[in-house]
Amino acid sequence: MTTALTSTVRSSPLPAYWARHYRSLRDPVRSQAAVVHVGATLGTLPWVYRAAFRTALVTLTVAGAGPRSLTWLSRLPGFKQFVRVTTALALYGALDGGPVDVTS
Repeated sequence: MTTALTSTVRSSPLPAYWARHYRSLRDPVRSQAAVVHVGATLGTLPWVYRAAFRTALVTLTVAGAGPRSLTWLSRLPGFKQFVRVTTALALYGALDGGPVDVTS
């Protein structure tokens, strides 16, 4: 399942950040499952949250942020949660592969 958010996650610096910090996400198949899972799960959020996540991901991509930048940014209070949530979803997606419907 490919969504607009999946494409946005794929082109963001998040997959490189995950691979840098988690050996299991260096495998291309698991990395792809993680990206699809994160994008699909974020796609189930209410539109305001989807827009916020998409804006953050596009901003990071346009700014040219890389894994090291994300490591630094993940120490900032608001951004720390963003990185933690997407990383947890990525790790779960690498294991399971299916999106989680957060609306139920």
